[in-house]
Formats: sequence, structure tokens, C-alpha cells
Amino acid sequence: MPHAASTMPQGTKEKGSALLTEEKKTLLRKTWAIASQPSVQAGNKLFKTLFQIAPSASTYFSSTDIDADDFQRHIQLVMGTLGTAIDNLDDLSVIVPGLQGLGATHDSLGVRIEYFKYVKQALLQTLSQELQDAFTDDCREAWTLAFDVIVGAMISGMSNM
Repeated sequence: MPHAASTMPQGTKEKGSALLTEEKKTLLRKTWAIASQPSVQAGNKLFKTLFQIAPSASTYFSSTDIDADDFQRHIQLVMGTLGTAIDNLDDLSVIVPGLQGLGATHDSLGVRIEYFKYVKQALLQTLSQELQDAFTDDCREAWTLAFDVIVGAMISGMSNM
């Protein structure tokens, strides 16, 4: 059963705060500002990469036409969620209820947890392409940690764990 909206997943805030140092948070904010502009273009790349990495992920979408209005709305939501998460790294409790709800929505659609690893691969690959030389090992580590915190909160809202 999903956690109550006000419940922080056990250890999320502590782990996130401990691992996402101020230096990493600054790096995340700076690189997000670069990589997400324009966000639709970055989002398009993210989903094209996801479908290359895991073609079976397309089964969770009514259409894989990335240019379709519905898909563009989904891309905007994903990019907006990532942006909100990056903006609120200093207070993870602000974003966790929404992420848990998002996890519950994905759960109700039958999305299996293992697909989040493909999304992470696609995100890291997209960031690498967008940031090029700025996508250092430190940057990769910061994004890996941030994504794990975001997905950890989403998974805590899923009942099929």
C-alpha cells in the first residue's frame, strides 16, 4: 500500500541529505539549467534514448510518436518534475508527497519498477550528450544520486514493490 502523502520514505531524507552535498546540489542546479534548455528538446532526446535502450518501454504508452500532443504533454510533465526535484534538493520533504503520488500513478498503469533503471540510463546518456565536457565523473555521480532519491520516493508510493 502506498505511503501516506506526508510520510517521507524511510531513510530518503537522511540518505539524500548525506549524499547530496552542497557541492553536488550546486552542480545539479547548474547542469540542469544548461541541459534542460529547451526542456522539450531535452525531453524528446530522453524518450528517444529510453526507447532505444528499452524498446519494451513503449508498451506503457498509447503512442510512441514523440511529436504527438499527448506525448509532448508527458514530456513536459517529466521535465517539470525533474526541475521541481532539482529546485527542492534542500528540502526533500517538499517533493516526496508528489513523487509518491507519481509512483502510485505509474503503479496503477502497471509500470514495473525495473523500468526506472532504463530511464536512469537514458537520463544519464541524454545529459552526457547535452553537457558534453561538462558531464564529468562528479556530475554523473551527482545525477545518479539525485535520480536514485527521486525514484526511491516514487517507488515508496508503489504497491507492487
